[in-house]
Amino acid sequence: MKKYQFDFQEILELRKFQQEKAESELSEAMAEVNKWNQKLEAIAVKQKETDDFLHTSLDFSEYTQCRNYYIFLDRKKEESLQELAKANLIADEKRKILKAAMQKVDVLEKLKEDEFLEWKKQ
Repeated sequence: MKKYQFDFQEILELRKFQQEKAESELSEAMAEVNKWNQKLEAIAVKQKETDDFLHTSLDFSEYTQCRNYYIFLDRKKEESLQELAKANLIADEKRKILKAAMQKVDVLEKLKEDEFLEWKKQ
């Protein structure tokens, strides 16, 4: 009896490669999301520190400088939120691509398993 050979093995290997690539791209997209989340957390900490200083400062020039810095941080926060939204959209798209790639691999693996069982019976 000849050795079992799956007719679509090359296609299965290609699809597994595509799945690994999709996993890698999703990982990069999630790293980008995490980066923007960390930037937002850092901005929130700086805003809290600035706000605390504003309430304790008696010098008008320090108050003005802190207020300007707080406004600057607020703009940075808005920009970061926009970038985070973009990063989340990209991550969602990469997640959909990965899901589709995984389904394609699963279909071929199931077919391979069914064919192997049929071959074994014969």
